[in-house]
Amino acid sequence: MKDLLLYVADADALAFMRSIFQWAQERAGKLGKAVAELKQQQPKELFEHVLRDRLKQTISPRDFDEIGQRASVNALLACESFSAIALTLRTWFPL
Repeated sequence: MKDLLLYVADADALAFMRSIFQWAQERAGKLGKAVAELKQQQPKELFEHVLRDRLKQTISPRDFDEIGQRASVNALLACESFSAIALTLRTWFPL
């Protein structure tokens, strides 16, 4: 994961983001959905597809810890994909 973060931070970041968008489009097309619909309905699965199937990366608990240290709670709450994940988890595990 650290290698991935370093890669994104360099001058090739724009090309990398285009690749991610293209992979999302391919995945959405394969499932017969629009990218926006897939991101809203299946954000975790799309994220996993990009990491595992396209980037050949896995996510470890240590990676989640690092992401948690860098993430902004306010930014996450404003993100549609994160909100969709949070809402799904809240329905699965009500307080």
